[in-house]
Amino acid sequence: MADLIIRDLPAATLKRLHHQANSHDISVEELASEIIRQALRPSAPLEDSDVERVMELVKDLADPEIMARAWQ
Repeated sequence: MADLIIRDLPAATLKRLHHQANSHDISVEELASEIIRQALRPSAPLEDSDVERVMELVKDLADPEIMARAWQ
């Protein structure tokens, strides 16, 4: 396995990585590898049912009466 060097990583970010790794009882290297694997995982294309589900969730955003009440 190749080594990966990340330059200029902010100290706060590294601290958060260490904290998260410790909370999962894994090394920072294992956590970084998992983050990279997840980021590179191909995403599935959206299905029509996905779009319909989202549209149902946000339909109130187009209703002026509901939106007017949202800010009261």
